[in-house]
Amino acid sequence: MKLKNGTVLTESGDKTVLVATGEAGKAFSGMIKLNSSAAFIAEKLKNDTDEDKIIAALLEKYDVTPEHAAESVMAVIAKLEGVGLIER
Repeated sequence: MKLKNGTVLTESGDKTVLVATGEAGKAFSGMIKLNSSAAFIAEKLKNDTDEDKIIAALLEKYDVTPEHAAESVMAVIAKLEGVGLIER
């Protein structure tokens, strides 16, 4: 799974936002503000990956439990899938 082509992560001040352009813009028009962990997850989704790899990367970067990492990854993926920005 990965972000659809045309999905752009960009910095806006001290925030990271996800913007859909091109093909991705057909599914979703707008921006999504991301906290640091959601931005990290979205960054991993730029390349084809799976939930387990993202969870492992999150555990390496942040001091969280495996359960919390899994919940965070699944929540971000569900949100991005819900607006049509993930392709499997």
